Amino acid sequence: MVRIELSASNKQPWRLLLSSDRKVCHFYIEHTPNYSSKLGYDMQLLDMGIAMCQFELACKELEIKGRWSVEKPSIQLPTEHTEYIASWIARPTELKKELK
Repeated sequence: MVRIELSASNKQPWRLLLSSDRKVCHFYIEHTPNYSSKLGYDMQLLDMGIAMCQFELACKELEIKGRWSVEKPSIQLPTEHTEYIASWIARPTELKKELK
């Protein structure tokens, strides 16, 4: 769902990393250097919020319960423009139901 979501200027600045056990999804933003800030706010952060909302709505539709958490994982980022935002942590019992 998030992968095909619209964004300002069609840049889709979000990057998601799913843990190998499929219990945690980390959300990152890939900032575009010299992206216009004429509006007085970071439009790419707004895009990130929309992507996170779409992700949560999809989880609710699939009856996957979880919570947001800001616990920066210790992984090497691909570029200096990549920034960690938050993580979605699924409840273990809900995850088992979805994977059956």
